[in-house]
Amino acid sequence: MKTMLPLLLAMTMSASAAAQGLGGVPSAGSPAVSAGAPGSGAAGVSYFGMPSSFQPHPYLSPYEYASQQHVNQQGLWFQDTVSHFEPRGRPYRYRVQVEWLSSRTRRTSDQVGDPNAPTLATDEMGQFVSPQVITYRMFFPPLMSQIPQVTTDGLKVTASIDSREGWTASFFGFWNGEKSEQFSAREDRERFRGDEVDSLVLGLTGGIGNPGPVFNNHRDTSDLEIALGLLLMDGTSFDALDLDALDFAIRGNATDIFDRTLLSPLSLPLDDPTLLGRGTYQRFDIDFSIRQSVQTWAAGGQLETAPIEERHGITFRGLIGGRYMQVNEGFFFRGIDSGLVYSISDDPQAVDRVDNDGDFFVDDIEEAGGGGDYESFNLSNELLIRAFVNSLVQSDLAGPELGVSYDLGKRAGISLVGSTRVGAMINRERVRLAGDNIGSFAATQDNDSDGDEFAIDPVTGNQILRALFDTSTSNGQLTQNAFTDARNTTHVSPLFEQSFTARIPLFGHVPVLRDMPVLENATFQAGYTFLWIGEVAEPQSSIVWQSNPRAGIFPTLNVRRDSFYQHTFRLGIDCTY
Repeated sequence: MKTMLPLLLAMTMSASAAAQGLGGVPSAGSPAVSAGAPGSGAAGVSYFGMPSSFQPHPYLSPYEYASQQHVNQQGLWFQDTVSHFEPRGRPYRYRVQVEWLSSRTRRTSDQVGDPNAPTLATDEMGQFVSPQVITYRMFFPPLMSQIPQVTTDGLKVTASIDSREGWTASFFGFWNGEKSEQFSAREDRERFRGDEVDSLVLGLTGGIGNPGPVFNNHRDTSDLEIALGLLLMDGTSFDALDLDALDFAIRGNATDIFDRTLLSPLSLPLDDPTLLGRGTYQRFDIDFSIRQSVQTWAAGGQLETAPIEERHGITFRGLIGGRYMQVNEGFFFRGIDSGLVYSISDDPQAVDRVDNDGDFFVDDIEEAGGGGDYESFNLSNELLIRAFVNSLVQSDLAGPELGVSYDLGKRAGISLVGSTRVGAMINRERVRLAGDNIGSFAATQDNDSDGDEFAIDPVTGNQILRALFDTSTSNGQLTQNAFTDARNTTHVSPLFEQSFTARIPLFGHVPVLRDMPVLENATFQAGYTFLWIGEVAEPQSSIVWQSNPRAGIFPTLNVRRDSFYQHTFRLGIDCTY
């Protein structure tokens, strides 16, 4: 053992010396030798002796933030930090919203026709004249409120970019398809009447009914079709007809058909400057309808700032943006008159939607205290007088918007957001008017004491309608009574919009939908938007209802404006990518 001990000590010291001589291993206080450098040892050794393919884990330092900002909450400053490892730590998030829209729009001004026309007849001295001089129909001008409020359907698409710094850029577009509603005097009356043939049989049997198959043959036609297609058709010499001798089986004679068919309708108040009293009217006893149409669409963008304040759990952000919007509105009048003159009651209660005389027909002419002798007064080639008025308004609006949005927080997983914004829009309006056969043929001329609707042509000496030229339109042509007008204006219209939206994580709870990849980060949303725009032209109230074509006086335009508004309910989907 004493002999081996020196030998072992020598071997140990030799191994230690050899180890200290190896290259590539740093000594205390010295930098590592770079890979590939002279004396560095095996090639491919990286810093600190690690292979070059090695990367730090995690790649981003967990001790640094993607973003941080300070937020004022009720007078105290708080630091909001976003880590790289949070979902909102991504530089950008992309969202697409698709929504179905249901919008209710404004009603236009109330009375149709000249608002200054008197509701009672007056003579040239302004004195009251007995209503027997005119028909009671002058007492009932049509009202726009009789038209059901227009509700349009549409689609809205919004694309957004959310940054991790908190700001959001959005671009949107929406379209509400054209929709119209109308009031028809004939349709309104027919709603209160029963089946025509059934009512005839009830009248014939004293209310017993049971028409039997023999009467079904009469269902192939109607009183209105007989009146228009036979009794009042073009080329018919009406006054040569013996109405009481024309028999139509269970329908009775021609007088009975007129009694049931002709309306006790509304009238169109007009201003005729050639009359001293000026106020007059135009009646329509076959059909009288007014219709309103609406269509809107828009496109725009906005920038939503990072949170500027948080108060009571509500986060506020600023909004700046702009939009282009187009509003198309229309007013349409259609009227048909028989061209006949006959007596009728001046009692407003004559039209009460009740069968007062027990003949099973509501509000017929006989029930209204009239009827009897029907005579023609229209000396045109065509007996029927067909009139129409179209008024169209196109408003093109463009301008900037400012506002604020707010995040109301979450309740049971449902997040509530809203926004309020105002804008100043440059409004370029195009108003168009067209029509035909508008003019009174009532006996209201100041020098017409005998109630005659006619005048004498000073050239031919023939009788003519005192206010209208030939009214024939049977071939689709316009008459000498046709008119057009147009106005283009530009002005500033203020805008206000208020919206609320609820985002509901619905799809994650539906068995089939939650497995669809496209809905993995989607939420269902429902909302409401109120839009108000001031100083938008109205199509009906912009019409100056004056007319006497023979005197060269026609309806024209005088643009009048009022507030345009929409109440919109929204349902859709919000997808995040």
